[in-house]
Amino acid sequence: MRFRETDEGEIIIEGNVLHCKHKYNIYNSTVNIDKLEYVYGLVNANNQALLFCFDSHQHRIPVEFKGFKKAYNYLSDILGFNNDLFHKTMNQNQKAKARIWKRDYNKNYKTIDSIFDFSIGFSIQNLNSEIIEWDRPANLFHKSDLAEFVTNEYNQECIKFSSKVKVGNIEVDDFFGHVGKRDDSPILYFTAKLRNECGDHNSYFDAKESINKLKKTDDFYSLYEREDQNSLTWERDGISKSITYWYNSEHGYESCYTSLVIRNKREYPQLYRNNEILKKNSLTSLYIFNLPLWSRDNYKEDITIKEKPKIMKGLSKGFPCVWINKDKNTIGFGGQTFCQEFLINEIESIHLQNIHPAKGSGASYLELKLNGIERRQYVLSGKYQDFDNQIKNLEKALDRKIVIEKEYADV
Repeated sequence: MRFRETDEGEIIIEGNVLHCKHKYNIYNSTVNIDKLEYVYGLVNANNQALLFCFDSHQHRIPVEFKGFKKAYNYLSDILGFNNDLFHKTMNQNQKAKARIWKRDYNKNYKTIDSIFDFSIGFSIQNLNSEIIEWDRPANLFHKSDLAEFVTNEYNQECIKFSSKVKVGNIEVDDFFGHVGKRDDSPILYFTAKLRNECGDHNSYFDAKESINKLKKTDDFYSLYEREDQNSLTWERDGISKSITYWYNSEHGYESCYTSLVIRNKREYPQLYRNNEILKKNSLTSLYIFNLPLWSRDNYKEDITIKEKPKIMKGLSKGFPCVWINKDKNTIGFGGQTFCQEFLINEIESIHLQNIHPAKGSGASYLELKLNGIERRQYVLSGKYQDFDNQIKNLEKALDRKIVIEKEYADV
């Protein structure tokens, strides 16, 4: 009964791609066969039988779709599925899950005795053993032969280093830097997948041992090891190194590799320093919020986020505020430390979005709709309904109507 195919969906293979097309689009998938890492057979809580495929994305392929048997047999022939285990799993009348295949990889890392100070940066293992500091701006890689810019499987721009990389006392074959929106900012996020020949959790314990050899008393160190995952985070001088391995569990699948993530948490004041001098007589309007609100502060990703001008800090006495600068023809939105300024004629509309408490605590956002940009962006945020009593006075100060959006629940 499990494999009686219906017309609710269709599965076809073209070249190295499996296409799953569903009448109601729920199970639409495009699976890259060459990139498959592991495959499971599973029966879900609704007693529906599925083939779960992971190629850096999760795909659930219903076994009753037209063409499934032909596609399954083809994949099994070229990859070598455990067919007995698959059929045994499919015959269960309750939730069940079993891995029927995983790809074999060569070991792509090694732990080493020589140590390079992790807090400084990492070392490219080329002829010159070139050192790359964590503080190095991303734009300096554009003219470098040490790395190339690539797009990863999640359509993100990355830097792929041309040689092996030594991070602390572990050497990694494939190391990626994830490029942000500011190329004058350092790369804030690096990743690697640590694999051994068995595709098991020993890659995690190797990396854990290497970290334990380096950690000092003053370093931040967090560790939890559970049935569903092992995770360790180690931080020194604003640089965080995390390793995680996932096990097969009720809601997850064994990763077969250890995820290595480096995060740069350092502050770079030169990126948000505001060198423009705002004169008091340039202000045509100033509205001060006498309550705590938050401005956006991710200046390492957004070049429009700057330090709040000194004169505004004084005039607002540290409170959030909104002002109009007649000389620049701009509206400024400032929190306690940071601010953003926008040309008046580039702001299509200003919106208030309340999110009422439910599972979450709720929130309130003052948002802008900019010309030519579909999605609104928030400039100030607060607790639920924080802005409600401010709207009339704010509209008067800005000489603009504020659009009140329909509330929704914080679920």
